[in-house]
Amino acid sequence: MSKRKKTRYPVEVRATRLTSNKHIANTEKFDKAMRLFDRVTALKNRMSAYCFAHLRDLITDPYAFKAQYKAFNNNADLNAWETQSLFHEVVDFYVNSYQQRMERKQIFVQGSWKKTRYQKNLYRKPKAGEYSEDGRILVHAKGDIKSFELIRRKTHMTGIVKYLCYMNLDTFDPEHMTNTTMQAVLLFCRHYHPQRWQRACRVARAIQDRMIGSMKPIHFTSGAHRRHPVESKSLVVEDQSNGQYRWWYQLRLGKGKEAEFIRLPLLFNAQRKKPEDLRLDAVHVCYVRNGSQFMVGATYEAPPLEFSPTGIGIDTSVGIDVNTKNNLMALSNGQTYDYDRSAISALILLVDKITRNGTPNLTFRERARWEKLCRVNEWRIKRIIHDMLDALQAAGVTDLMVEDLDMRGDATFLEHHALKIKYSRLLRLLRLSHLKDWIGSQAEKRGMRMHRTNPAYTSQECPECHFVHRGNRTTQEVFACMACGFSGPADTVAACNTRFRVLADVPRGPSALLHTFDVYGRAVPKPIARSRLKEIVEKKLHQSVSPGHFTEPLGPGSTNKVGTNTPALVKDKAPSHSR
Repeated sequence: MSKRKKTRYPVEVRATRLTSNKHIANTEKFDKAMRLFDRVTALKNRMSAYCFAHLRDLITDPYAFKAQYKAFNNNADLNAWETQSLFHEVVDFYVNSYQQRMERKQIFVQGSWKKTRYQKNLYRKPKAGEYSEDGRILVHAKGDIKSFELIRRKTHMTGIVKYLCYMNLDTFDPEHMTNTTMQAVLLFCRHYHPQRWQRACRVARAIQDRMIGSMKPIHFTSGAHRRHPVESKSLVVEDQSNGQYRWWYQLRLGKGKEAEFIRLPLLFNAQRKKPEDLRLDAVHVCYVRNGSQFMVGATYEAPPLEFSPTGIGIDTSVGIDVNTKNNLMALSNGQTYDYDRSAISALILLVDKITRNGTPNLTFRERARWEKLCRVNEWRIKRIIHDMLDALQAAGVTDLMVEDLDMRGDATFLEHHALKIKYSRLLRLLRLSHLKDWIGSQAEKRGMRMHRTNPAYTSQECPECHFVHRGNRTTQEVFACMACGFSGPADTVAACNTRFRVLADVPRGPSALLHTFDVYGRAVPKPIARSRLKEIVEKKLHQSVSPGHFTEPLGPGSTNKVGTNTPALVKDKAPSHSR
């Protein structure tokens, strides 16, 4: 009899923090710890100045430049390992800053100019001292040039230049590349078009010079640094003889034979994680918050996630669509959850007042108030998610389907009519790019799986016949299929499509068309082009699903218990259009 193979769940490492402050610790010892972090802050700024002075060498070969940490080993507070890790972090800050600048850099070829002309004469009223017979003065005549627009285009050479911008051009050789596809392109250009290759290298080097020249020195205000319990002998210790505080942090001051050890009592939230469960032999982070709290960031191994043993079913799954105009979240069962519009309006007014009409420099008090507003707004959104998940858990829901949205780079000129704010700015204020993470973390605590799916065409797909077209959603509020006449609330339809895609892909298992599934059975979208995804949704995804899989009501009806205020989805008797 063969043994049953057990499922090996991945070990997840999570972070927690232990706190000490000047009210519970010895005042003299606590002040010594604060002075230590002031000296570490000054050390980080000296490292930053050194990196900025040798910025080209750092960008050229960051790995080799990190060996320069030995120039700072003469400090009296950190040992060699701590100095090395601190220097590596400072170098990584500059490398990440440079890479972010390169990612935002647009490389294009100038095509032509597009001129816009005035279609009619433009007049203005005469000012004091000006005279006009007809009471108006011609400003721009018909046919005058109104504006110029540069036509930009990308070519194969712009792609080569963009790739070379990330390389060290002094030592780069395409012969030793591991990316065979890009290697073939570069070698072809170098051998058959040597003049273009040389020009591409010159342009890439010039772009690198401009990016390096535009960088500014990084100034650190925190003395946060990492310590290893074995290397530094700074660690969390237990003292059962003390009747008031059981857990202490042993902090090393200085190094070598002159090292001094002080102990600071630690506070922790026993409901979240106990110190007994911490990985006391792992690297931890020491830092100070608000100048009055000593913090220790430690790690622990989280237990395997526990989900409902039942499979994904129609009655136990709900799709969620995230919005900003009409509501915050729309569910496939017809329910909607919205944010407090009056609170957001007050938040916008305060933000405009704090930022001084776009001035980027904030005072310390304004920065603290801005951070407080963000925390309050985040708490409100998380509270809405908490109430929603409580209601779904009471209804027996075990699986949630959400769109895998990435709103960090969204930019638009469209304005929210009620709040008088751009949608892109509203997304940042509501922090909706973190919404799926907040839903996932709270759902896992309740034993509910969260599945992610590709958001493309969820608002344009008909849940009845799966016809995908932009004309299906002519307005933000109403969905009307051009093929079968199916109509309903657009946000609810998008939530239903999000849910149906996962349900239709689950029976295929490893052969799923749009998703992959982890050891817990959670769906993750595959990287697929939009044109390919549209073809799969319309022709292949729902072929193996039974004909009656969409017969349940999507809104309130005779058998729906959601409520009577939510608009129902109805099927209009409209002539069908050929696809």
